[in-house]
Amino acid sequence: PESAGDYHLLSTFSTPRMENAWEVEEEENTQHGATDQDYGFNIFAPSSSNISFLDFHLRWNLKMLDFDAKEKTSDSQSSYDDNSLDSDDYGFIVRQSSTHVTSTTAIEHSVAGPIMVVGSPGDFVGARTLTIDDAISHALSSNKIGLALQRAMRYKRCLRRHDINVIGDKFLKAVLCLGAIEHDKREKQKLSIRRLELAAKSTPTLIGADSQRWKYWVEEFSRIPGALFVLWRELPVRDPKLPADLYKQVLDNLYSQVEEMQPVDGDGDNLSIMVLNKAVDTFLCGLSAWGPTRALKEKARFHEHFAELQRKKGQQENTFSASVLQSINLALERRLTQSAVGYLELPSEIHIQPSSGSKATNGSILSDSASDSLFHVPSFISHFSGRLPLLRDDHSGRREGRNDIPSSVLNTKVAFDAFAELNIMSTKYEMALKCYLLVGHLFSDEMLEEIERKAIYYVNKGEYEGVDNDSSPNPYGFVIAMIEQHHLHASLLDKDFLQEEGASPLVSFVRLVGLEIVGDFLVEHCVPPPIRSVYGGSAASLSSSVKSVETDSSRVTADGDETLPITRVAELLRSSPKLFYWYLHLIFKRRPEMYVQFPTTAVPPLAVTELHKSHLDFYIEFAQDRDSAQSLSETELYNQERKTTPLLLFLKAALPLGGIQPTEVRNLLETKRSGSLEDVAEFPSSFALELAYVIENYGDNSEEESLQVLDLYLKGAKSVMLAVTYAQRNTEHASILWETIIQYCLTAGECDEIGRQDGKIDGTLFGSLLEVGALCGADLARLVSSIPQGMDIEGLRPRLVAAVADYRMKLKMHEASAENCRIDRICLLREAGHRSRRGMRFRSPSGNFPISAFENQPEVLPNLSKPSIRRPTERPNRYRLSVRLPMR
Repeated sequence: PESAGDYHLLSTFSTPRMENAWEVEEEENTQHGATDQDYGFNIFAPSSSNISFLDFHLRWNLKMLDFDAKEKTSDSQSSYDDNSLDSDDYGFIVRQSSTHVTSTTAIEHSVAGPIMVVGSPGDFVGARTLTIDDAISHALSSNKIGLALQRAMRYKRCLRRHDINVIGDKFLKAVLCLGAIEHDKREKQKLSIRRLELAAKSTPTLIGADSQRWKYWVEEFSRIPGALFVLWRELPVRDPKLPADLYKQVLDNLYSQVEEMQPVDGDGDNLSIMVLNKAVDTFLCGLSAWGPTRALKEKARFHEHFAELQRKKGQQENTFSASVLQSINLALERRLTQSAVGYLELPSEIHIQPSSGSKATNGSILSDSASDSLFHVPSFISHFSGRLPLLRDDHSGRREGRNDIPSSVLNTKVAFDAFAELNIMSTKYEMALKCYLLVGHLFSDEMLEEIERKAIYYVNKGEYEGVDNDSSPNPYGFVIAMIEQHHLHASLLDKDFLQEEGASPLVSFVRLVGLEIVGDFLVEHCVPPPIRSVYGGSAASLSSSVKSVETDSSRVTADGDETLPITRVAELLRSSPKLFYWYLHLIFKRRPEMYVQFPTTAVPPLAVTELHKSHLDFYIEFAQDRDSAQSLSETELYNQERKTTPLLLFLKAALPLGGIQPTEVRNLLETKRSGSLEDVAEFPSSFALELAYVIENYGDNSEEESLQVLDLYLKGAKSVMLAVTYAQRNTEHASILWETIIQYCLTAGECDEIGRQDGKIDGTLFGSLLEVGALCGADLARLVSSIPQGMDIEGLRPRLVAAVADYRMKLKMHEASAENCRIDRICLLREAGHRSRRGMRFRSPSGNFPISAFENQPEVLPNLSKPSIRRPTERPNRYRLSVRLPMR
């Protein structure tokens, strides 16, 4: 073999060999981390003789040529995109990594490597070492754009021939499939959502504060359908602040794509509707996030106020409102803290900076002016006004719009929502409320018939049907907060506010927000009717003081006071009788002082008493428990006397006021009972309790009417308990009433052929009469003597024994209470006598002389003849500590 002695290796970094001891010491320092020390010179640092400074050429080794060493350490954590044409790793740019290149390592790689020369007897061969530019060029030649970008970002200080921005653009094109790829491969490649999200998330890192590149890539993303729905959250809003036209271009593109997704003639499957709703939410979120910060804070206050109302009423917080409030706070925080400091930085754990938390929501730094909007708000208002012909003041052509706009995109829900957001930004809250009410009128998820059915269910059952805030989130609950904070109550009372035929503001409000929430709102802001409607006359017929009060009340209500007069609300709800009935029932149950009690006036307002007539008609028309026998069948025997129905409660409260006459109620109930009678021989059970109450309390108490009331209790309500209690109350006709009750129970037992056994008469009903008589304190001896021969009453002896024991216990209780009352009475009388006998002792100035000695000298003792009263004043509430007990 040829000898290598003629060959020589020369290097520009060749140095004399150092001493062994000094070399070993330096190697030990290197193993303890000396390679990571910063060897820069600092004139302010104290000098130390122990520190040795070495040139980089003395520390250079072949490991510095291995640029893939850092990549290999994270190969186990990398996830490659299987759909990538070049099987490259694109996810490194958003993946958290615990390794990164230190500044010292980057400086070492920036030092040019040595030039080596191999000499031979016939030739010299010169060579340079590998650089990071060579490694990037090799990755680009292999179509591994991700690897090239990863190397460029790790050693960006070492680049000499390549531009990292160009590599970043190539990376985005490769991820978005926009690069120079063969035609057959492009057809097979499909842009997935994962790749689209990856490209969008990497734009802040790769573009930074370059506005021109942002403009270029926004145009590139806009050519991909749906790409801007992912990119808009990554666009900078502060550092840098892009031109207003660019934000407008993005919003216009988003809205155009939403319009293209609109179903034609209401057709569309569930998936397309779900995608459309997601796109609409994204567009509205972007519109709100890029608007004035003052509008963002206002929207946050609306949702916080609505959440506070829900918490005060003990209701569960709406998850939808919580998520919207969180997104608003994130948008505010981004408007305050967004920065380009992460430009060309890998997402290393060491470089993660803590979030500012709630600093963006305190409002101390952000400006409250409307001039900080990222786009021109008036231009957007004019843009959307052409797509909403329903908002025009003139009634001509309110459905058509312009000829250049398709009819399918006119008066859409997203247009109304966007126009409402823009009006909130412009502080035009009445127009925003109008848009939201039209959304409830035109695009409510529930039909009006379904809402009316739930309203009747609440009146009859006392609770709302299927209330679940998590399962049915309400996205428009904040509208209530907007009305309360900006005093828009008068707009709800304007019947021409929506300028749409058949559109009532209150009905649309119920369809928009929900039955339960609107019910609480109407009850909270309900006030008595104005003065004019209270007295039922004109203002000229009233006194001057009443005129001034009426004028002030009308002015305050018209100017937007937080009041909803009961008569105005009732007038607007007449278009929906079931909702009208529901509202009157709410006021009757939760605000009785404005409807049936009137603690501040002796004469009920005429406007309110007139509502009682409509309320009575609704109770009779929509009553669910009109069958009294059926409603009492599920009630315990001892509790039947306290059983009430919604109509019975209303009659007890409204009849004394005079708004409805007892004779009118009686005729109306009898008409309804006769209309519901299917068999002439059958006694109707409908409204038996209500009719019996009216006849008993507002009749002439004749024998005929007393027997009619008894028949209503026995045959209509089929309740022996109510019949017995009525016979006990009516002492004037008690004898004939008891005879009728006994005869009814005996006749019912004899007519029951099924209950006959061996010729015996069924005594079940008569046994119930004995039990009820014992509970009510009736004459049991008379009842027992009326039992005919052959009647079989199960458990007669135990019932009678229990009745006697119960009577004795009640008698003992009565005697004990009477004895306690007597003792208390004696104590009170003794105390009163003791207090009345107290006096005052008087002594003469000269000694113990009788008072008669000074009768002729009034100037000496002027006050002795009439001493001042020292008796203590008796408290008005003295006897509140005692309880009245029955006396025998």
